[in-house]
Amino acid sequence: MKNKLLTLKDFDKTLVGYLYEKDQQVAKINYKMSGLEAYIETIKGKKIGVVIAIDSNVLGWSLCNTKIREEVTIEDGAVIVQKIPNDTFNKSEGISKALQRADIASTLSTRERESFYRKVPFSIQELFNKMNERSEQYFKYND
Repeated sequence: MKNKLLTLKDFDKTLVGYLYEKDQQVAKINYKMSGLEAYIETIKGKKIGVVIAIDSNVLGWSLCNTKIREEVTIEDGAVIVQKIPNDTFNKSEGISKALQRADIASTLSTRERESFYRKVPFSIQELFNKMNERSEQYFKYND
């Protein structure tokens, strides 16, 4: 089962929510003929995780490793420090991994599912809890 790449089309009904990085505000300066113009630009955060519900209280999650690692190199006697993200979010892989976890959760009893959900990373728990509440309403009238 781990080799199969699951997609949203493999399920009749799904509920998807994404986790984003925090928005950043960057000061910008625009040079014009009339003088300088300063303003603040908001840069939207990138997707870093996904939570998917395939039934009421049956969810899966995927979260990329967003910690930044530093790579130090010496070039011509100068020390160069580069900040490199460990992982970037791949939408299809993230959805597939979340669907695999949701598929596993669907085979578990309620008690086993609660134990399985304790593995949800802290940084995505808030979205996970919101999606769990939404799934109860979304799948309320499943046939």
